[in-house]
Amino acid sequence: MKYRLCLLIAFVAISFSSHAQIQWSGWTSLNNDSGVVAYISFVEIKTCGNMKYCYFRFRNDRAMPNATLQGSFKYRDCEGKEQEQLFVVYLSKTGIDQNEGKWYLSNGSGVYNIKVDKVYK
Repeated sequence: MKYRLCLLIAFVAISFSSHAQIQWSGWTSLNNDSGVVAYISFVEIKTCGNMKYCYFRFRNDRAMPNATLQGSFKYRDCEGKEQEQLFVVYLSKTGIDQNEGKWYLSNGSGVYNIKVDKVYK
């Protein structure tokens, strides 16, 4: 009986933790004069001491077959050094794409200087 109760408690704990609400930042526009309607959003997933595990995702509202957008953003790493993260947004489909984002470690001071370098059509 104790074994079943432990399994039930473990199952409930795992279920609730896997469905925990992630608090994404608002969408920041990546628009430029090329007609692209794309956005980037950030989330801080976990904090370990002075480090913050962060992730970014994209949203594309206008499909442009065979087109990509390349850009970058800057942030401060766990030692306070400025880092630049490059990204690519594939514009051939619309919607939210969390698979193309990447993990990065930050000191939690936020992201700045988000820019679009080039749109390839």
